[in-house]
Amino acid sequence: MVYARGILVLSYVAVLCRAGPITAPMLREFEDYVQTVMRCRQVPGLTITMVKDNRVIYTKGFGYAQVEDKIEATNETKFCIGSLTKAFTTTVLAKLLTTQPRITWDTPLRSILGSDFRLVNKLCSENVNLRDLLAHKVGVPGFFNALLVGFPENVTRDEFISYLEYLPAFLPFRTKFAYSNFMYTLAGHVSEKLGGRTWEELVRDFLFRPLGMDTSGFVTEVSDFDRSFALSYASRDRKPVRLNEKLLYCVDPLGPAGSIYTTANDMGRWIQFHLTAFRNTSLTPINIDQATLAETYASQMATPFQEKNLFRPTYPIDDVSMAYALGWMTSVYRGYKRVWHSGGIVGFSSLLWLFPDQDIGIFVSLTGSRDNENQHPIRVIMSRAADMLLGDTPWLDRATACSFPAPWGKVSTSTLVSDFDQFRTFWNNSRPMGNYVGTYGHPAFGNISVVIENRTQLVLQYGRFGRMVLTPVTDTAFLGRYIGPLWWATHADGHPMPVSVNFSLPLTGSASNLSYPVDNAFGITFQRDFRKREDNNLQGSLQLTCTTSGNARVDSSILTRVYFSMLTLCALSMTLV
Repeated sequence: MVYARGILVLSYVAVLCRAGPITAPMLREFEDYVQTVMRCRQVPGLTITMVKDNRVIYTKGFGYAQVEDKIEATNETKFCIGSLTKAFTTTVLAKLLTTQPRITWDTPLRSILGSDFRLVNKLCSENVNLRDLLAHKVGVPGFFNALLVGFPENVTRDEFISYLEYLPAFLPFRTKFAYSNFMYTLAGHVSEKLGGRTWEELVRDFLFRPLGMDTSGFVTEVSDFDRSFALSYASRDRKPVRLNEKLLYCVDPLGPAGSIYTTANDMGRWIQFHLTAFRNTSLTPINIDQATLAETYASQMATPFQEKNLFRPTYPIDDVSMAYALGWMTSVYRGYKRVWHSGGIVGFSSLLWLFPDQDIGIFVSLTGSRDNENQHPIRVIMSRAADMLLGDTPWLDRATACSFPAPWGKVSTSTLVSDFDQFRTFWNNSRPMGNYVGTYGHPAFGNISVVIENRTQLVLQYGRFGRMVLTPVTDTAFLGRYIGPLWWATHADGHPMPVSVNFSLPLTGSASNLSYPVDNAFGITFQRDFRKREDNNLQGSLQLTCTTSGNARVDSSILTRVYFSMLTLCALSMTLV
């Protein structure tokens, strides 16, 4: 059965809603508002979907999908949606649990994957279940910088899963929220074992085809980013600069965490499906047990991303996240229950809001930098759309949409590249460059190579895309600036800060270890000449360094014949991918 294949696009037609009619003048005003936000926030292109009362009432593209060729964004333009993919993963698992009732969200993974399955320690290995993975309860953080540089092309998902036992946990199991794309990849792997085919095939068979999402797919399978795709951009001196589209492959093999691309039209069908599922009492339109799917919308781990909350009387409204569910978050917006998620992948930002009690859904995806200034346009556009559909007086106008969070909150101004001196490499160090050259390894995060190029600069190479020039601050502390495809990560507006890289040096001779920030809050130590033995045990001991937001460090030398048993608490600073 194909569900909700037809789409009604509103073009200056009044649609009667419980909150009142959405009229042509209201839509014209909304579109003028969107275009104002795009101009003042330097947004190259975006796409929008609105659903009300089980009808897709509006889909539209704005700006350019591809700036250089003046290709306009439409409701059929393909946008990468990042972590909105996570709800697809949890819905696939709900479908599989419907067909395999002996397995639940709380079944230990060892019952599915076998006794050889291991994570950070014995407690996690023996008890972790799908609910833990999907609600970010495991204590394993995001490692976003390790994901940014991309895993080598030949790393399969099965091989990646074998690395997970060596991932350090910085929070005790089931105690605090720690957002992890790695754990969602493990959940996708579980779906493959239960479903007998790849996660991508399961999404196609269970979701895309039945819902008629014919223009959706996986960025990891795209070889030609043709005119149907929106492309990635960063802002440099307030002008869009195209990024290398191959950077989107950084999500491979972590597809279940963020690899889907889709269109405004297809997202209308996805929204309709979930709004219908909220109302059903038995099976959803694609034969998923409603009680099983309802668990994905239910609060599981409290108070994620509190720094994004808005409270009265500081702000005109309340917009407060309550908890993470399973691939969704629960929150309250202006007194209304909201189920939502955000998504980000290189050069793309997306939001999906559902108001199940009002039968309203909104999707926006846009291109542009995700720095301190440009993280706000998608939120102010979503808020204005929600107010219109809910029938509430808008709390944002064109001026405040461009200044948000001002005049109510503190503004972190985006720093322009031109405000900084041109980066120059130099060597001001008592040690020769050769002392730092070598290969440094970690069993979960792979190898980092340090080489000398052109006899004048020390270059660090990590992952599929990570290349940076290292400049010494002291004999052991270096600052790294990306070159090649990832240039924007340290050379775009709002990204002027270099990466901190540290070496361990004996009194004489070459460096023994290298500390690299695999996440923004801490560094992992990579050991020189580290390797795995043929029996898959690890050669020697491994040094783990956790750098907290206060710059204090906790070092622990761990024998890696056994699992890590770290319960070190770190102040994590995370954003969604």
